[in-house]
Amino acid sequence: MNSVQKAAYTISDMISREKLGKTTAYIDGTKKLLEYLIDENQEARLRVTEVTWSDVDNQFKVHWSRSPGNAMVPLTTGTLQNYAYEIPTMSAGKYVIIVEVQVDYKPTFDIGMPDQTFNEFIVTPPRFPPCIPMDTAGVPNISTCPLM
Repeated sequence: MNSVQKAAYTISDMISREKLGKTTAYIDGTKKLLEYLIDENQEARLRVTEVTWSDVDNQFKVHWSRSPGNAMVPLTTGTLQNYAYEIPTMSAGKYVIIVEVQVDYKPTFDIGMPDQTFNEFIVTPPRFPPCIPMDTAGVPNISTCPLM
């Protein structure tokens, strides 16, 4: 579905343009926007993760990861390595936002097309600050990003 891809890119671009830290409630709100953009009657799963590259550990590291309603298990540095081949080469201390979207699709009519899941994996660097901090207490954290 083309609308799933367009919606995923819209969410990724929107988050990448933020200038201040975000809260879990903000990420939860992006799921509502995602479902509005694709079709309010379709159930979408969303996971947003910010990662950086560490020259010290020679691997990608998760800065934060959120999935509204825990529909997708938030990524950890360990589980992120399964997706390393999808993330572009980065310099140490640089960050990217990863937006993952999954939407189950069941054809309206039986035309021999099986049920399937549309998956999107979008990687976008933050546009203005070096990273987008996430605060778990409900208040955006505008502190500087940790260096890896």
